[in-house]
Amino acid sequence: VWPWPGRCSVVTDRVERGFPVEEFEARAERAQRMLADSGLSKLEREMIAVVVSSINRCFYCLVAHGAAVRQLSGDPKLGEMLVMNYRVAPLDDRQRAMLDFAAKMTTASAEIEEADRQALRDAGFSDRDIFDIASVVGFYNMSNRVASATGMQPNSEYHAAHR
Repeated sequence: VWPWPGRCSVVTDRVERGFPVEEFEARAERAQRMLADSGLSKLEREMIAVVVSSINRCFYCLVAHGAAVRQLSGDPKLGEMLVMNYRVAPLDDRQRAMLDFAAKMTTASAEIEEADRQALRDAGFSDRDIFDIASVVGFYNMSNRVASATGMQPNSEYHAAHR
């Protein structure tokens, strides 16, 4: 029965305006898969979401996932740096390699080659982790496009969260 308790207002608003509930349910199911067991931490997945969303200039995702990075890292500056330009953030080698790969996959996926995957291995990622990174990047590239195309707006609470 719609609306479900605890669902964000943006989803309720979209459904009331005619967007199919099934689309949101399918999207939520895919998002849950992104949170399954992985060699990537929740913070790393959120960092990927922010970098991909920054490149794609997805306002909804930048606000929502920027808040998640601030919360999970306990570092408000990190969230802002990733939103503006991840290259200025104080990242370790593993995070830098992961986000460089995410950026390249977002801007030039056809140019990914073995050397890019090897750079991830050299930073400590397994082949399964590399698959997970690619899946998260692909998921957020899709999500950014859906959010932008449907005019999704973040809840106002995200703007002030975890600062």
